[in-house]
Amino acid sequence: MRYHRLGPSVPLLLVALATPVVRAQSPAAGRIEGIVTDSVHGRPAAGATVLLTRLSEPTGFQGAVADRDGHYRFDSLAAGRYSIAFATPYLDSLTVTMSPREVILGEARNARVDFATPSGATLRATVCPGIALGRDHGAVIGQVTDADTDRPLATARVVVSWNELAVDSATLQPVATPQRGIVPVDSLGHYRLCGVPTETYLMVQVQDSGHAGSVLTLTVDHEGGVLVRDLSLSVAASASIATLDSAAAAGVA
Repeated sequence: MRYHRLGPSVPLLLVALATPVVRAQSPAAGRIEGIVTDSVHGRPAAGATVLLTRLSEPTGFQGAVADRDGHYRFDSLAAGRYSIAFATPYLDSLTVTMSPREVILGEARNARVDFATPSGATLRATVCPGIALGRDHGAVIGQVTDADTDRPLATARVVVSWNELAVDSATLQPVATPQRGIVPVDSLGHYRLCGVPTETYLMVQVQDSGHAGSVLTLTVDHEGGVLVRDLSLSVAASASIATLDSAAAAGVA
């Protein structure tokens, strides 16, 4: 019997054929950012609220708050159409709404959208339409409510007074001339004092049903030109106008 000797064993190499795994990749995200500027005071509008609405499907909504530099930012945005707007507490108090801007964001693209509040001149024109108010004149607006019920005091009126300073041409001495204005409130208790001087002490008082509230001292600044101040009056707890007039007359006497 013949035997055959085997040569050195040859290792068996097993080669695994790797099958590529296909994974669905998410579209690259984009970003929208910008700066909100307070045009009235020439500074960043820190704390402004920026609202972003996705108009493309799937729709969505999110908000951001501008930082101390007025900067806002929205990250991880899918491509599509967006509507973006902003608001500030001051504009809200004036019931001024800014028109939104539309942005079409491409895949993995960034967009910059800056905003600015209206100027003082625009705010004056918005609050007091049809009245030309220069930098030296502005407005006080607000709502008058019943302090006992918190309901609008639709029968009230708001009285404002101030001293207009001038120089006597003969003596070159300052002369103060008293000025006064009265406006009724509307059915919701809203009032507007248009054309009052800015940077001047204004004495404002609510009167209703023969009674008068406390006198408040207010000032409207040059830049904004509009001051929002809500007022209230408790007829039951306030003095009558006749009593106040008698006391004033006795004091003068």
